[in-house]
Amino acid sequence: MSDHILWFKQLGMNDVSLVGGKNASLGEMISALYSSGINVPDGFATSSLAFTSFLEANQLDNKIKDKLGDLNITDVKALADTGKMIRQWINDASFSSRFVLEVEDAYRQLQTDNKGLSVAVRSSATAEDLPGLSFAGQQETYLNVRGPDEVVAAVCNCWASLWTTQAISYRHQNGIPSSEVAMAGVTQRMVPSEVSGILFTANPASGERSEMIINASFGLGEAVVSGQVTPDTYVVDRESRFVKETVIGPKEQKIVSDGDQGVRLEDITDDEREASSLSDAMISELTATALAIEKLYDGLPQD
Repeated sequence: MSDHILWFKQLGMNDVSLVGGKNASLGEMISALYSSGINVPDGFATSSLAFTSFLEANQLDNKIKDKLGDLNITDVKALADTGKMIRQWINDASFSSRFVLEVEDAYRQLQTDNKGLSVAVRSSATAEDLPGLSFAGQQETYLNVRGPDEVVAAVCNCWASLWTTQAISYRHQNGIPSSEVAMAGVTQRMVPSEVSGILFTANPASGERSEMIINASFGLGEAVVSGQVTPDTYVVDRESRFVKETVIGPKEQKIVSDGDQGVRLEDITDDEREASSLSDAMISELTATALAIEKLYDGLPQD
């Protein structure tokens, strides 16, 4: 491994500038949770150094800086056109053979016991997880990615998503110079989940610490995270782990793996729409796991 490709177990929260917030947090968790028996899917980071080296090798760093310097951020069309142009530059650029070989080697190591290994490739910007800021939904995620060439292409698309209209605008609004932000990539074993969701160890709407909130739906979690479905909602008492309130969402559709590559949106049956996506036993296990994770972060609320 090089400083361009790093395994999660090599990373911690001191590495945000190198691998972004997602990778750093995964590294922290995977190191701490191995000993506690909680399962964290393994994976590797493509670092911000790989990203900046790619820009420099293709002479895109100054080209992007000059293009943004001339941009009127209040001109919506100009903003969209500029972002699209920069993303196209990145997608048209060339990778170094060294980087491609390192990604291929890491992917093959990850799939040693599963030759048809499916991975999730996600964006991990170095400005993520800063106090008072949320970059959720601004950069890309690719699910059910199979094959080393496909992983390289997905990483490139994640890099390009640093220049979506939303991302450029959000950085400007919060006084974050685009030249100071880099993009890393997350490549992680993908869980072929039948049910996915988000758990909050404190109620995000009220701030109530005695309540935990779970949003869950059938299929892969991207449908819940992106707001494509109205999920089931469970309000759980933190101490007893008893479900205080259940709201069954309509859950019209779910995201599932589309054969050997990518995902698709699929209609949910009428029976599933009316059914709870989580059993009491699942909720009990989830809340116990969440509290164990929260403890690792000094009792601070987690999602």
